[in-house]
Amino acid sequence: WDADGNPRAAIVSLRHLDENERQFAITVLLSRVISWMRSQSGTGQLRCLIYIDEVMGLAPPNGNPSTKKPILTLLKQARAFGVGLVLSTQNPVDLDYKAISNAGTWMIGRLQTEQDKNRLVDGLRSADGSIDMQQLERQISGLGKRQFILRTTRTSELPLFTTRWAMSYLAGPMSRQQVTELM
Repeated sequence: WDADGNPRAAIVSLRHLDENERQFAITVLLSRVISWMRSQSGTGQLRCLIYIDEVMGLAPPNGNPSTKKPILTLLKQARAFGVGLVLSTQNPVDLDYKAISNAGTWMIGRLQTEQDKNRLVDGLRSADGSIDMQQLERQISGLGKRQFILRTTRTSELPLFTTRWAMSYLAGPMSRQQVTELM
């Protein structure tokens, strides 16, 4: 927070990097966050939120890229230090089951393949045995566009929610000028 009580934000755009450079930059950034996090006392308040859009290749089910260990560390330990981690992917099969099962809140949208649905259900099953998996599978299969199932560790209910209508030109990643304007 700044002196006026407004949240501070940093946007790190890696679109200009090749895959190896991207993985290196993310590893360094997350390692620095972990070092900072471990120097903090525990808290129930959110101090920092990290959002990674399209996590494909960063914590895969097989292989061990340099980004996997810090992501798993944050998923397992960060909450106690007030650090939140939001990972987004269109394909749950791109994520290691350990990452999936350590997520505390899930927003599950329409999945394109049976393989994606099975990976997600397996992750939920290992994370929490109180869910009726058959009901969940039916719910996931019946989702429409912009409909999501909310799963949190606080309740075994699986409420359905939708996003409000939003105009989108699907412009893709933001340009440097757009990031500058946003900041």
